[in-house]
Amino acid sequence: MSEKTNLDKLNIREADRLEITVLMDNYTDMLLTERTDVYRRPQLPLPNILLAEHGLSCLIKVRAGDEEHTVLLDAAVTPACLLNNAKLLRVEPGSIEAVVLSHGHPDHFLGLFEFLKLVSKERNEEVPLYLHPDAFLERRLNTGII
Repeated sequence: MSEKTNLDKLNIREADRLEITVLMDNYTDMLLTERTDVYRRPQLPLPNILLAEHGLSCLIKVRAGDEEHTVLLDAAVTPACLLNNAKLLRVEPGSIEAVVLSHGHPDHFLGLFEFLKLVSKERNEEVPLYLHPDAFLERRLNTGII
């Protein structure tokens, strides 16, 4: 008899589809229009434009059969930019079931508080936040100034 692995205990199953929407990164070009079967760029009429800033935020949707689960990975730097892009990309805040922080750098979590308020209001409940216990250990900023 074989022992179950940790993955077996998690009841992980194969996904039919994984969709990642980049809500925030440090690059945008409103003039790029190409699309493929793998990636799509939003076609937004001016003056609606996606904003960019140093930081990251991705909406991850996983589908398996008729189930769909949505998770927010990281929350950018500023709520203004994150909320602008989420609105333009038609993110439904109430669909977000959890938030995951990849690590404790400010460019991955400073937009979180305002975004969580919006998500919690839409869901009418608090949303779980997952992060490593060491995510907010004291960091240092190397500015090069002595």
